[in-house]
Amino acid sequence: MKLQQLKYYCETYEQLNITKAAKKLFVSPPAVSNSIHDLENEFNYQFFLRNNNLLTPTPEGDAFYKAAKSLLSQVEQFERDMHALAFNQLTVRIGVPPLIGSFILPRFTDFEDAIHQFKKPISFSTMELPVHELLPKLKNGQIDAFIANSKSADFSEAHSILLCTMPFYVVCHKHYPLAKKSACCSSDLLNYPLLMLTGHSAPLIIKEWFQSEGHSIEFHSQFSQISSIENMLLREQGYFISSDTTPFHHPDLVQIPLLNPPIAEVCIYYLPGKTLGCSAIEFLNFLSKLPF
Repeated sequence: MKLQQLKYYCETYEQLNITKAAKKLFVSPPAVSNSIHDLENEFNYQFFLRNNNLLTPTPEGDAFYKAAKSLLSQVEQFERDMHALAFNQLTVRIGVPPLIGSFILPRFTDFEDAIHQFKKPISFSTMELPVHELLPKLKNGQIDAFIANSKSADFSEAHSILLCTMPFYVVCHKHYPLAKKSACCSSDLLNYPLLMLTGHSAPLIIKEWFQSEGHSIEFHSQFSQISSIENMLLREQGYFISSDTTPFHHPDLVQIPLLNPPIAEVCIYYLPGKTLGCSAIEFLNFLSKLPF
């Protein structure tokens, strides 16, 4: 058994498709298939039920995946620790959801000079992940920390550091009736269709804000892509309540401030001791002082 075989197996288990796994691994499908067959022969277990291109893990396959993933995570941590020891360099891997990433990641480039002023040489990498994968990957050691909206999910198992706060505002077409206002209060919005982007925490924050203002609100239409929201706005089919994590750049769309707006809190989450030492936690606190 080799580490490469374990990597091929774990990717195949996650993709449930040899061709997709091979593509992500940048190898040929036969290389992946042969590697899994070798593991099955070595341990005398069938790890997958095969039906054309569809793979279904067996109970033995599930158990093998958990053990292999844990071992690979330990090996990766060992390699990182040894590199850090050799070069006296701190390495931190940070998970970021796509929408937050579109706002946060460019800031890391802006703050590159400031980050180099940290007391210890630092190397950090970012990994774009769905919100529901952030905490599990933190707990199993695949990332050292993650950045997320505090209301994206229940992150109470992790420690948090506030990175920044972002007020929400109205986005609409420049000819939409709301665009005539210099600022909007919640009651100004009630007679217009509100568009919703699914898959993140903003709808919950927005609903809670309307409720705190004494109103009940229903979303007019729901979309999974920000481009669909933009198309609806350009056709003047409603308005959207946005923050800097969902930017719009079309010249025909305008931003209108909200009076007493809802606020999104973006935090860095980590597990002290398990995934991060004192120096890394100091670095996260250092990040939180930068003007995001």
